[in-house]
Amino acid sequence: MIDPMGIFRTTIEIAPLHTAEARRTLTDVMVDTGSEYNWAPAALLRELRVNPVRIDRFETADGRIMEREMNLRIDLFRRELVHAGLIPAAAA
Repeated sequence: MIDPMGIFRTTIEIAPLHTAEARRTLTDVMVDTGSEYNWAPAALLRELRVNPVRIDRFETADGRIMEREMNLRIDLFRRELVHAGLIPAAAA
């Protein structure tokens, strides 16, 4: 069950770090403060020249495998998306 206290809709702006003037506005975006991953339209990110640094693979509840680029997180104090850093991995 989803806790409604951690989910809300808002307007956000996305801009590349190197060109903040190129920001784009997205309205009615659903934000889940408990989520470990975020999603933004790939076409918008390409338009802003935000380049992925890696590809993550996910398995959905119905068994499908999805691949997604990007690694940002919500900084609740600064109220913005920030780079989430490296994801630790264990040696096999």
